[in-house]
Amino acid sequence: MSDKQKGLENVIKALFPNAQHRHCVRHLYNNFKYKNPGEGLKQLMWNAARSSTKPWYNKHMEDLRVGAQARCFYLV
Repeated sequence: MSDKQKGLENVIKALFPNAQHRHCVRHLYNNFKYKNPGEGLKQLMWNAARSSTKPWYNKHMEDLRVGAQARCFYLV
């Protein structure tokens, strides 16, 4: 898990080629909140991050897209 540090991502891929790599939601939210301020969107983003199934994730992402007026395209 990282906060989009390219050097770290490259090393992880080289050392652990079969491992999944994810970005920290807190850091993603810090970037997201500048264009989309408000606690409501923060909760929607965390709902998507905590989703345990793909259907719930898709539902929460759709809620987030609607709430953010389609400004979260880079999260998908």
